[in-house]
Amino acid sequence: MTDLKVNIAGFIFLIHARYPDLPERCRDYVTDAKGADLEIAISDEEIAYEREKARREAELEAIPCEEYTPGQLEETAVYRKIAVYLSYQDACVFHGALIGLHGQGYLFTAKSGTGKTTHIRNWVQEFPETIIVNGDKPVLRMRNGRLMAYGTPWAGKEGYQENMAVELKAVILLKRGMDNRIRKLDFASAFPVLVSQTYRPEDGFGLKRVVELAGKMAKCTEFYELECTMDPVSARVAYAGIRDCDVR
Repeated sequence: MTDLKVNIAGFIFLIHARYPDLPERCRDYVTDAKGADLEIAISDEEIAYEREKARREAELEAIPCEEYTPGQLEETAVYRKIAVYLSYQDACVFHGALIGLHGQGYLFTAKSGTGKTTHIRNWVQEFPETIIVNGDKPVLRMRNGRLMAYGTPWAGKEGYQENMAVELKAVILLKRGMDNRIRKLDFASAFPVLVSQTYRPEDGFGLKRVVELAGKMAKCTEFYELECTMDPVSARVAYAGIRDCDVR
């Protein structure tokens, strides 16, 4: 067993890792800070739960179920405990791709397979100073009236992540289209997608906290819908559209 202490979104987690997967995944987030906000150890029963959950989800989606190792399942179980904890702390794990550009964060979300990874690569191509903060599961957290977005070790297949934070400028809902166009959304239009892409605890109180956080997000960031092709020019259309809304 390996004990490691990690800093994720300003919270300190002491993890008792049974397998080498977790120390490797979390290596960029290790800290020597004193104390811990949450101590995590995963049991055999919790690993079995994650295996069965993966099997059920694959069955519902009618796709083959991957054969996960115990180490991979431990990673998922730790991630789940962290996500539940964050939901009670004015923070959440969000399913999306987060980039930073000129000190501001842009968070892209969509159904799996829509092209989030391709789109953020387009931003890197068109704006080389772009930083991919997290490719799959960043953390959003309210701090002193500002909505901050953080990289995490859980970063999707490509592993795009940086241990850093950016103030969130905009949340952009991606849709595939024949042309590139962006429009600003009011919060009522964006809210259902936001809640569906946020990790939601199974208990009612946890869900209530997530909904409350979404309400606070509405006051701190902007929401857009981007209909786009996979062409790199889509990044320039998005960036120009957001800046144009600022001018107005």
